[in-house]
Amino acid sequence: MAALLVFVLLAAPALRLARRTTPAERAAAGFFLLTGLGFSLRMAAVRGGIPEGALATAVNTAGHAALSCACVALFTFTRIVFRPTERWAAGLQRVGSVAAGLGFGALFLDGGTHREQAASVLLVNALRTASYAWCFAESLRYWRMMRRRVAMGLADATVANRFGLWCTWTGALSASLGGVLITRLAGRASGAGMELFPTFLAAAKGLVLVGMLVSGAAIWLSFFPPARYLDWVERRAEVRSD
Repeated sequence: MAALLVFVLLAAPALRLARRTTPAERAAAGFFLLTGLGFSLRMAAVRGGIPEGALATAVNTAGHAALSCACVALFTFTRIVFRPTERWAAGLQRVGSVAAGLGFGALFLDGGTHREQAASVLLVNALRTASYAWCFAESLRYWRMMRRRVAMGLADATVANRFGLWCTWTGALSASLGGVLITRLAGRASGAGMELFPTFLAAAKGLVLVGMLVSGAAIWLSFFPPARYLDWVERRAEVRSD
């Protein structure tokens, strides 16, 4: 819930970003707004005490729709920021976006919005994990490049740290969603549901919790870094360059 709160709190600055003209800022704003909305609706439907029935299904469906749109926004953001001129990246963005839409359509048609181990749910989980994983891979690549430049005095330490924070939260969320996907795959393959392997299930839930907490902290520091934290980043860079 901590990371979910961070996404919700990012909604206000995301709205301000959306007023600007930069496509990357619009994609980032859309991603955070839709992710906060989607997670909130999904948690309300699954864990929020809404009785099973038409209302819970509608809320869950709306949450899945928002998260699928967030997936499209993240594919778009990653391509614009990290691979703006690469044809293969533009193709990957289009394929990922179309797949996200088709995945939600399959989920809606086969009733996956109220069956957590449906094949369509596994598909959309895999697509969402892929969108985070691509952003993580690109952030990691840029972070490593920026660290080398900082060491040579050619880049700002706070900018390099920002890439590191994006690498942290996208990696943490990739691991969390991957844990959810593996758990659901295991439950579906066994035919005995999510409770077949209590120890495995507890470990997966623990991974998700840790991943969400880490991502929440990294996202918060990315957008609202305290002055003390920025001073620490600068001092650390100075020590490394000596």
